[in-house]
Amino acid sequence: MTGATANGSRFRRSRPRTKSRRTWFRDPGRRRRRETSRRSTGASRRAATAGPTSAFDERARELTQRVASPNEELERLEQRLREATEADRDALTACQLEDGKRPRPEPTAPALEREIEERRADCDAANQAIERVYADKAAYVERHRKRLVREADKATREAHGRVMDALDAYERAREELVESLEAALSAALYPSDLAHVFPAWPRLATGLRKPVKPTLGLKTVVPLAGVLALLRADAEILPEVATQDQAAALRGTTTARLMGREATWQQGEPDFVGPEFPAAWSGSEEQKLQAERAKRYTEQARKRIWGD
Repeated sequence: MTGATANGSRFRRSRPRTKSRRTWFRDPGRRRRRETSRRSTGASRRAATAGPTSAFDERARELTQRVASPNEELERLEQRLREATEADRDALTACQLEDGKRPRPEPTAPALEREIEERRADCDAANQAIERVYADKAAYVERHRKRLVREADKATREAHGRVMDALDAYERAREELVESLEAALSAALYPSDLAHVFPAWPRLATGLRKPVKPTLGLKTVVPLAGVLALLRADAEILPEVATQDQAAALRGTTTARLMGREATWQQGEPDFVGPEFPAAWSGSEEQKLQAERAKRYTEQARKRIWGD
């Protein structure tokens, strides 16, 4: 078995072979089957989490694929139409040059034009069907929003628990792996002092640069505990995160008000969004006041952005 030291040098450590281990390496399809099973399980869980609305999305996806095929066929038909139009013109020209001695050629372009019209009608109908599906989905969500939110929140809590359990399981499994590796090294090297000196297990990839830099782009040593803490923090943050616009919509307010940057005139400072300047009759006192206010705001904004 090939390993690596903390400074990046390679070594080969022999280990006893067992029938089960040889079977593992002789069965390359086993990992593929496990990965396929994992993906199918994840897909089933996602479908269960999506709930009834996934049927609308699946239907819209099918219709979208149906539209994509006619669109590609339309491009081919239009190209054929251009070629057929030119060929029809050339055939008719040749007929005229022979003073009508041969029958007038039948044009091929009209049949292609009819086919193109049919394909365009299919595309338009499919697009309208997609809009209908999404309209039905919107109506369904409006009717069942409370239940859908409740079920989605439950699924979120369950998924969060699985993430945390997976991180805990990885941490325990890695500790067991380290203990097994230390036992293997001790058994192979005892009574030498080398049997008691081990790689830097607490570091990510034992501090080796090669797997860390290409993956994370980091040139420094990364403590494994920090990585696990970051992953746990990531899992804790995800359920609480939304975009500014989403957060504002959920709270029934505007993004500007949520972020504290609505148009206001406080202490003479210009705001981020900018105040409104209502229309006024030209030449009136109100118009003069609005013009002065706009001029004052523009000057304050210029000083705020560019300084004096």
